[in-house]
Amino acid sequence: MPFITRARNFVDNPQPDHASHPRFPVMVETVRYLLDCAIGIENAVSTNEIIDFLHGAGHDIDRETWQIEVLGYLRDNGIFIGSSGQRGMFLIRDQNDAREARNFIRNRIERERQRLSALENLMGEAGWTI
Repeated sequence: MPFITRARNFVDNPQPDHASHPRFPVMVETVRYLLDCAIGIENAVSTNEIIDFLHGAGHDIDRETWQIEVLGYLRDNGIFIGSSGQRGMFLIRDQNDAREARNFIRNRIERERQRLSALENLMGEAGWTI
C-alpha cells in the first residue's frame, strides 16, 4: 500500500520543502482526515466534507483554493488523492481504487480533448490559424 505509506510519511515525517509551504498545515489536516475517514473508494468523502472538516479545525480556506493549492500540490508531490465522480475523494488502498481513480482521470482527459477539438473547429470556422 504505497499510497497509504506515503500519506502517513507526509504527516509523520514532513520533508523541509513541504513543511515550508504556506498551506502545509492545511495539507497535513487534509491528509490526516483522509487517513482517518477515506481510505479506499468505499469510504470516499466529498470535497465539501473535507472543507467543512478543515473549517472546523480552524482553517480558513475555500473550495477553489483548496483544490489548487492543497489538492494539486499533494498530487504533484506523491500524495495521490483519488477522485471518483459522485463518490468523492479517497486515498488509494488497492488495485481497484487505483483503477477507479485512473478511469476518472482518463474520462476527464477525454472530455477535455473533445472540448479542444470543438475549439479548434470553431477557430477554423473563423479562419484563424493560431
